[in-house]
Amino acid sequence: MIKCANKPSVIKRPPILSEMDYYRLLSTIQHEKQRGTTSRRRLSRFRHLLKDVHMYPIRWFPVDVVSMNSVFELTVSGDALYIVRLVYPHEANFKERKLSVLSSLGMRLFGRRTGDSLRCGQLRIGKILYQPELYDQFDL
Repeated sequence: MIKCANKPSVIKRPPILSEMDYYRLLSTIQHEKQRGTTSRRRLSRFRHLLKDVHMYPIRWFPVDVVSMNSVFELTVSGDALYIVRLVYPHEANFKERKLSVLSSLGMRLFGRRTGDSLRCGQLRIGKILYQPELYDQFDL
């Protein structure tokens, strides 16, 4: 676990989700519970995160928010830049940089805005390169 010596005051904002992502994620929790591939503790933690979200209709969804299947830049320690896609658990693939929303990092990233920092400033969300809501691609 990373501890911050000079921890900046962080304003905790609830994640921002589209209505469609919200309901799909609830369904994903049920599916993962049935499959038994994800720990109940992790699923419970994720369900708790979903209780406190700001939901937007798809047509009004902000373009600077990481949504499901978004492709975005992730800067690590100010140096390394990675292009990452946030995906559902069954699509996760480390080599292809497809990050499961149920992973620890995925839970921290979903619903966050461009420029947000994570892990004491070691990770920063850069530009969003692709967001399904922006292109009316709701079937992903």
